[in-house]
Amino acid sequence: MTKKWLIIGCVINSLFIFMPIMSAPITSAQTLIPFTNTNYDTCNEILNPNNTETIKQALKTIGERDQYLACAVITGRVHLYMIPYFIIYFIEILVTFAGTLCILFIVFGGLQYALGGISDTKEKGKKTVMNAIIGLIVTTMAWIIINIIQVAVTSSN
Repeated sequence: MTKKWLIIGCVINSLFIFMPIMSAPITSAQTLIPFTNTNYDTCNEILNPNNTETIKQALKTIGERDQYLACAVITGRVHLYMIPYFIIYFIEILVTFAGTLCILFIVFGGLQYALGGISDTKEKGKKTVMNAIIGLIVTTMAWIIINIIQVAVTSSN
C-alpha cells in the first residue's frame, strides 16, 4: 500500500516540476499556424516582392523560416514556393504531437504495470508500454524520412 502512494506522490511531484514549462510563453514551434511578434508593416517590408530570392534562401533556414511563414499568413502573401515549407511545418507539428503521445503512453503503461499487482492490469501495462515503444520507433522513423524528403524537396533551385 505504501509503494502505491509513493508512486502516486512521485507522479504528482513530476507534474509540479513541469508546470513552469507548460506555462512558458508561446513560440512558433508550439502553434499550429506559424507565429511571430512582428507587426503587419514590418512583415510587408520583409515580404517585399522584389526580395523573392532572399525570401527563398531565408525559408531554407529553420529560424528564419518560421518568421517568413508567419509574415506570409499575417499579410496574406502566401506564394506557391512557400507551400512545401508550410506542409513541412505542419508535419513537424504532427510528428511532435505523436512523439509526445507515445511518451505519455509509456508513462501510463508504466503506472499500470507498477500499480497492477498480480491482476490483468499488470499485463495491460506491459502491452501498453510495448505498443507505445513501437509507436515511438515508428514516429522516429517517420521523422527521419520526413527530414530526408524535406532536404530533397526544398534544396532544389
